[in-house]
Amino acid sequence: MHKFNRILLVDHDAQLCLMLRSLLENRGYRVAVSSGGVEAHRILREHQIELLVADNGFRSTAGLELADYARTLRIPTMLMSAEFDGEEKLATGLHPYILKPFRASEFTDKVQAVLEGSNVVGRSHDSDPVA
Repeated sequence: MHKFNRILLVDHDAQLCLMLRSLLENRGYRVAVSSGGVEAHRILREHQIELLVADNGFRSTAGLELADYARTLRIPTMLMSAEFDGEEKLATGLHPYILKPFRASEFTDKVQAVLEGSNVVGRSHDSDPVA
């Protein structure tokens, strides 16, 4: 069961962070939010985070770099991005990702799948995106 898993959400978009945090907390997850790489590194080091969800395009530290750091700590990661090009997809082969915009159910399903050990990648093309 996913109840009480600790998730670190990293994105420069404060409004999106609030919305995703609320969505995850309503499903029983505990969520920390960070807008930048230095703070995110500290949270990953000092807290018992069970999943990193990071925007691949956030400003102070690249999402891939943060994901790679989380991997050294054995913390699974899911990357979010408005777009992935072919080369970037290859680079993220070790990290599940979700493309923005996405639906709330798609996001929470992928979070749960990553926490359960599935390497779910990509996105569906359904309507009603939340991000």
